[in-house]
Amino acid sequence: MSHGHSDHIARHVAGVASPATIALIAQRLGSCRLSPLPFGEQIERAGHRISLVPAGHVLGAAQIVVDAPDGRRLVYTGDFSVRPRRTIQPASPIRADVLIMECTFGLPQYVFPSDDEIRERIRAFVDRALADSAAPVLLGYALGKAQEAMALVSDLGYPVAVPRGVAELAEVYCRFGVNLGPFEIYDGELPPGHVLIAPPSALRTGLPRRSRTLYLSGWAIDRSTKYRLGVDDALPLSDHADFAELVQFVVAAQPARVYTTHGPSAFADHLRRLGFDAQHLGNHQPALF
Repeated sequence: MSHGHSDHIARHVAGVASPATIALIAQRLGSCRLSPLPFGEQIERAGHRISLVPAGHVLGAAQIVVDAPDGRRLVYTGDFSVRPRRTIQPASPIRADVLIMECTFGLPQYVFPSDDEIRERIRAFVDRALADSAAPVLLGYALGKAQEAMALVSDLGYPVAVPRGVAELAEVYCRFGVNLGPFEIYDGELPPGHVLIAPPSALRTGLPRRSRTLYLSGWAIDRSTKYRLGVDDALPLSDHADFAELVQFVVAAQPARVYTTHGPSAFADHLRRLGFDAQHLGNHQPALF
């Protein structure tokens, strides 16, 4: 199991995942029967050695490395990011014979600003909202994006409040040694001067009476995002690699063969122009070794 986002998990009865991913799944589903495989350890199945290494997406997210008996190596990235962040270990490229990689933002227009710029844009948004006597609201996925925003906003010196569901996942982060800073539970009343960090569903379930909303997503590169979602602004804070980072990742891994998934088929076309044997996984799955 690569990570704990709800669209990647199920009630599996067998398999492996990082201990943090298992804790997050148990928090979300009530239990988890996967076996823990900490980063840096290996198990063997039918002569294949399997290990997990950080993927830099959310807490516990893992790349899956399979070393075959004949010496060839397969790496599955899962969702990944290469940027060092407050709450996660970034993904590093691994030399591989076969690389199966997520390429969500595999088009040239998706190149994200630096993290320093992102922090300053968040600071400016919060200051503008507070100066207008409005509640600053940052919107991001309950797992991963919300916790990164909590740590970032706390580091900027603002007090933080979150809905209970975000807080429960944040407690898992804290158990694994990630310092998110202090936070309060949002119960419908936001204390003065606080920043509310909530999932996008809060747009439907209710926000403070007078608020300003900032949506955090790599899709914010698309100018239509804020209008499509009905938010005041959008900022490309992403837990995925951008286009340039995806390309650099492949160049560093030097795979003999690349399969792309969860993104545009055009990214595989681009890799072929760079000289890689690349194919986008569609409705069929070819032999990987």
